[in-house]
Amino acid sequence: MDLPNEKHQRSLARWRKIIAQCQASNLHVSEFCRQNNLSKHAYYYWHKRVGETISKNADANVSKPCFVPVPVSEEEQRGTEFLTLHLGQTSLDVYERTPDNLLVKALLAVKKVQQLC
Repeated sequence: MDLPNEKHQRSLARWRKIIAQCQASNLHVSEFCRQNNLSKHAYYYWHKRVGETISKNADANVSKPCFVPVPVSEEEQRGTEFLTLHLGQTSLDVYERTPDNLLVKALLAVKKVQQLC
């Protein structure tokens, strides 16, 4: 016998797949539901529930740092000039010897993380 929570979790998983299929189909929700014999009411009900689940999981991860400081030896720091970039809640120290390609990759990574957070 299924517990109510197990049934709910299975339904969430099923609807997660259905919602992903709808989004991948590039069809309007009404048309997708019609073609798949689904109720629009049920679709939007589960769309909201799936979104709430994703939001709760995201909230649980908010306190985790997106970046971890990387220690740099004193020898590497000594006598080098650097610039600190403040991007929202993220700070990035850029030293004069930082290769351009590494700086570009770091800035792209910061941008990507900020879009997720």
